Amino acid sequence: MIFEKEKVFDLYSAELNRFKRVRVYLPKGMKKGERYSVLYMHDGQNIVRKSQWSKRSWEVTKTLRKLNKKIIVVGLDSADPYRSEEYYAYKIDMPVGEEVIHVEPKADLYLEFLVGYLKPMIDYLYPTLPDQEHTYLAGSSLGGFITAYAALKCQGTFGAFGVFSPAFGFPGPELFIESFEELGSDPKAKYFLACGDNETIEQEGIDSQDFFPEQLETYKGLLQDASCKLEVAKVYKGHRHSEECWAIQFRDFARLLA
Repeated sequence: MIFEKEKVFDLYSAELNRFKRVRVYLPKGMKKGERYSVLYMHDGQNIVRKSQWSKRSWEVTKTLRKLNKKIIVVGLDSADPYRSEEYYAYKIDMPVGEEVIHVEPKADLYLEFLVGYLKPMIDYLYPTLPDQEHTYLAGSSLGGFITAYAALKCQGTFGAFGVFSPAFGFPGPELFIESFEELGSDPKAKYFLACGDNETIEQEGIDSQDFFPEQLETYKGLLQDASCKLEVAKVYKGHRHSEECWAIQFRDFARLLA
């Protein structure tokens, strides 16, 4: 293996008024004087460890090992009932099965913690390349949304965005489109967009296989119209809404990283 044992921190976020669990994976054989790119990921509990839902993980360190990518990986855990509010930027009534959950958005506060507190801490503790070109962000579903939203709100911070199965809105991405038109997206960053053509989520009321491909196509159009660096926008055949499929898609994203 080229990755050290998982390092776990429970950090207090003054912005969110709660502790956030952060997992750090360091490349083995880090040499004195060398500095490394950093990949930040949402739903950090599933990027290496198996999800309690799908029983699979993103296999992030395994993939980076196979590609010989010595990148520091930082995962921010999500936890119910806070995940929806931390990863979403708009007030919304979100369907979850037969129930409707009212979301009070805290995406801006979450990003303040990530960019204003966590990133400086990681850059202080570890030999990172802290510039935009060597700092990356990725996530799926609502984690895909907050990744795309960060490209609007945190311009100049991240050099590549991995946006997997983005859930821009229920029922549609109109509010995100308004934010995009108001703020613009980071023109210096690379964008990797992916989803499956077989994604339905019964517990969240998504029963259409067109839901994620349509939202991906909308985001693709926004980026193209804004002349952003869209590297990949791909719908993977047969892929479902699961870590097993995101692991396959992640391999393609990881090839873009320095």
